[in-house]
Amino acid sequence: MAKRTCSACLEVKPNEQFGFNGKHVYSVCKACKKLCEAARKYSITVEQARCMYNQTSCMCCDSLFSKQHLKHIHHTSDGCKGIVCQTCNHILHQETQIDLDRIVACLKFIAEPRKNLFNRDNPQGSLSDPSTITRRAQSDCEAFKQCDRCFRLLHQSAFSKSDKWYRNTCKHCNVCSLQARVYNLTFEEVYELRQRTVCDCCKSAFTKKNFAAIHHVGDRVLGLVCDACNRCLGQETSEQIHKLASCESWIRLMMI
Repeated sequence: MAKRTCSACLEVKPNEQFGFNGKHVYSVCKACKKLCEAARKYSITVEQARCMYNQTSCMCCDSLFSKQHLKHIHHTSDGCKGIVCQTCNHILHQETQIDLDRIVACLKFIAEPRKNLFNRDNPQGSLSDPSTITRRAQSDCEAFKQCDRCFRLLHQSAFSKSDKWYRNTCKHCNVCSLQARVYNLTFEEVYELRQRTVCDCCKSAFTKKNFAAIHHVGDRVLGLVCDACNRCLGQETSEQIHKLASCESWIRLMMI
């Protein structure tokens, strides 16, 4: 087996532990290259990066790292904070008051008694019948088009274009149809759910960056939440609740 000496750690290692750019083998091994890149990215020393990556458990929730790539150097605008698991890294985000409020809202959302939003045996509210919606007359303006599903008169930019022709259903209805198949719901149920403009969990308004997501646990649809809350809630397991509580304590401690 061919071996070579790493120019950084000066250890003799097999060629498999070195990167390859197509023609030449790098002089620095993959492990040292990862440390150097982390040191440059987070403005820390190589020794500090090595000390962090040598941790065997998350510094936030204390869960053991099952794989090396699940380790994340958590950092904010104030600098590096420590090595955490992938889930805690998402939850902690930038450790602002908004992030703390979101964690508290998620813990409250999980603790509240809830039913399946679209339980056929226990329906929650009546859904609008699309058959009662009257079809509008087609506009003479070529820049507008009527959706065959929701019957709204929309600008052509609201429709996907296939070759030279615009599709008959708008982008919003296409998303509703896709999610109806994924979550085993009807189109009307998804359409009415997506009419909401604020997150059911943190009550923040939906934006293009923090978009709406259907939150479900198994086959239970529990609401429409923002993408940030959906990541924090996960599958609402006891492990996820522990991670949320650990992240809440972490941020409160850092704010002192």
